Amino acid sequence: MTKKEKIVFIINELQKLYPEIPIPLNHQDPYTLLIAVLMSAQSTDIRVNKITPLLFERANNPYDMVKLSIDQIREIIKPVGLSPMKSKGIYELSHILIDKHNGEVPKSFEELEELPSVGHKTASVVMSQAFGVPAFPVDTHIHRLMYRWGLSNGKNVTQTEKDAKRIFPQEKWNDLHLQIIWYGRQYSPARGFQSCVEHVLHFGIEQEAELIDSVVVDWFDDYRQVIVNVPPNQVISINKSNAQPYIVDNSSDSMSLYSTLPASVYGIDFKHIENDYDDFVKESLLLLPYQPLLSKPF
Repeated sequence: MTKKEKIVFIINELQKLYPEIPIPLNHQDPYTLLIAVLMSAQSTDIRVNKITPLLFERANNPYDMVKLSIDQIREIIKPVGLSPMKSKGIYELSHILIDKHNGEVPKSFEELEELPSVGHKTASVVMSQAFGVPAFPVDTHIHRLMYRWGLSNGKNVTQTEKDAKRIFPQEKWNDLHLQIIWYGRQYSPARGFQSCVEHVLHFGIEQEAELIDSVVVDWFDDYRQVIVNVPPNQVISINKSNAQPYIVDNSSDSMSLYSTLPASVYGIDFKHIENDYDDFVKESLLLLPYQPLLSKPF
């Protein structure tokens, strides 16, 4: 699969999964969206959606918000975390919106990012979801999946955003960033089974070892790759193109590490049966990390 094919595959699969895209944070207008996104920093959308109705019942516009004190705001939003910083930011940006923008949320990245407690990601969410301006706000799910799919180097969210904007069509940005977030939450958690974490295997050896005799890799289609005289403390990239056909000896004469013992020997009458569960059916984009990654832009 080429990089172009991978991108088309991702777009098509996400569209199949999420033809209708829900907005994660409940809001009424650009102002309430701005406040909700600010509150979501280092928190969860579920928690924020429980607290914003309590805040917006008291103040859902900047004029009512500045009637509350910072301490009053902090008490309401305390469950979302970082309440001292967030309450101060909410109060101060509400004052600025009144003084400089006639109580309206500005419609430019530059003016949004000048507001207290509003960074580039928050501004991108507001521009995208409130005003329909193409943007690609990167959260932890997008950052993780872009790296896992081989579309970014995982260096930082700034680089991930640049890569996303470079490879995905601009007209897809506003929908696609939400589709990736929902996919990450539903199908590809940050922790869990091996296929959902970094596809690197770690092996420990004796501290005194200076050389490993050999590393043997058996591929799924009877190909074998042998790397000899391997120094420790390094990362090795394994490529199937370097493997050779290997004839597996399944004859009865071959040596076996284990032998079957009758249940009567140990009194254990149990036969393990595997669950018929296919990760690749559940998570349709799971195969992407194992496709050849192209380092050159197309």
